[in-house]
Amino acid sequence: MHKLKILLAAFLTCIFTLSHAAFAGDGVAMPTPTPAPIVEPPSNFIHGFLQETIATKDYHYSHGINDGNFGPYMQTDLILFTNLYKGDGFINALNFNVFTWYNITSKNEGTTPNLKRWDEYDVNPNIDVVVLKNIDLSFYSLNFFSPNNAFATINNFEFQVTYNDTSLLGPFALHPSFVYQKELTNNSAIKSRGNLFEFNVTPGIQLIKGGNFPTNVDFPLSLGLGDDRFYGGPTFGYFAVSVVPTVKLAFIPKTYGDWQWTAALTFFQTNNPVAARNNGKNQQLVFTSGIGLNF
Repeated sequence: MHKLKILLAAFLTCIFTLSHAAFAGDGVAMPTPTPAPIVEPPSNFIHGFLQETIATKDYHYSHGINDGNFGPYMQTDLILFTNLYKGDGFINALNFNVFTWYNITSKNEGTTPNLKRWDEYDVNPNIDVVVLKNIDLSFYSLNFFSPNNAFATINNFEFQVTYNDTSLLGPFALHPSFVYQKELTNNSAIKSRGNLFEFNVTPGIQLIKGGNFPTNVDFPLSLGLGDDRFYGGPTFGYFAVSVVPTVKLAFIPKTYGDWQWTAALTFFQTNNPVAARNNGKNQQLVFTSGIGLNF
């Protein structure tokens, strides 16, 4: 554990240094955090996930909507998990998690003099309940802040239900999920106070088993539907399909945590109001890459 703390400190120092080197300019570049893939957490009472991501210019997508084109971006996720309960009855697990995300742009975006490139940080606590072994219910408070005043503070509520169908379909499992999101104050969509209904499946294959580089490839598909406020028009908002390879860096000793490299290539198809927000494009191809640590 002592070695892990030393490694975490060194990793965060590297992130801070790289942020200054990559985004040096008029503003003060600060360390970033980003949205990352949620990996299977260990069984410790408290544990976490840290990931640093480099994203292309038009990456900053949320439910099909491009929330900025001031990239490339450096983004960091830091997620803390707390396992509160495990059991064999109707309720199998109860967890409290806090997901934080930080975004630094490579161009000036906001108006705060010394923080022009620190575009966003998010603090999103959630309660996660597993029932009947395979049904995961998550309740989120989504809170988006902008240190450089690029946007007003946004507060949303989100509910997500995920079904683990591995016991039914084995390697052909789809891991279906449904997301409902309600905008409470301000908006990250087309108009404020909108409602989102999103459907997702995530089939995948195990490409390499064992060795120093075990590799999985997932193929997430997402369909975003909403009212005329969220997507600014018809019910259909966006469709996305991705290819997401994840390579575990198994040659790193477990003492230092579980490391992985991941990437994502995503194709978006959107309706016309969303396209007007996305630089006038109904179709967009987006690439990201990052390295993460599960500890």
